[in-house]
Amino acid sequence: MEHKVPHRKEWIEARKKLLQKEKDFTKLRDKLTQQRRDLPWEAVSKSYIFDGPNGKVSLADLFNERSQLIVYHFMFSPNSPSNHLDSQDYFYIIYYKGRVY
Repeated sequence: MEHKVPHRKEWIEARKKLLQKEKDFTKLRDKLTQQRRDLPWEAVSKSYIFDGPNGKVSLADLFNERSQLIVYHFMFSPNSPSNHLDSQDYFYIIYYKGRVY
């Protein structure tokens, strides 16, 4: 994909217009996020079991005695091509300085 490389003044003007849209979007997203946080919680009654590096682990085990768990769920089927991100011209990286369990 070819990208236009304009003169700096033109880029700054375009960036300022986009920045305002980004700020408006951020305010809207923050309101929506708060509404999601305000929703009542739901008890998990199903027993979920996962394959961990040291064997089977439950959903509760994944919390590692903490109150919250961050999960990135990549919704690819087992039959999805392994190069899906490559085919979309994406590179995905997670950077985390803390300990990985």
